[in-house]
Amino acid sequence: MNPVPPQELVQAARLQALKDTMACVSAGVVIVTAHHDGHDWGMTCSSFTTVSLDPALVLWCLHRGSSSHAAFTRPAAQGGGYCVNVLAPEQAALARRFASGTQAERFDGIGIERLASGRARLAGALAWFDCGLHEVLRAGDHEILIGSIGEFGAPGAAGAASGASSLVYAQRRFGHVTPQG
Repeated sequence: MNPVPPQELVQAARLQALKDTMACVSAGVVIVTAHHDGHDWGMTCSSFTTVSLDPALVLWCLHRGSSSHAAFTRPAAQGGGYCVNVLAPEQAALARRFASGTQAERFDGIGIERLASGRARLAGALAWFDCGLHEVLRAGDHEILIGSIGEFGAPGAAGAASGASSLVYAQRRFGHVTPQG
């Protein structure tokens, strides 16, 4: 049996320390969906953010080795894009569901609305943004997917006008923030 070289132990410890430190950063939780080759694709994400209001652009990050990589990185000219579903605090179980398992298992029994783009908007989402793929940037072991916002909304009483907060992830747990003031 070969012992693990010391530099690999140091690197593994550094990686774990980085993960532990990054867990201190609270992040909003979304489920990103795409429609590719006649199938729905979806995954939980905590790297979603606004890029620009004019033009209206958002981004999220995808691991290059992800099994759903092709579904999310198809060029806009070929119908590529995605729908970002902002989760409400009571949707933590849905976030866990879309973080593992097959695509069929993730969508089984889930209420969706089919948008004009063909992508799935999840029932009960606090807000949503349907985006054409604007640009893909390589960054380490991930890619940054920048989307151009087309349709969007915050349906019903659950929307932004009600002051509802979204699901967040911090310290490896789900929760929500109560706005102050």
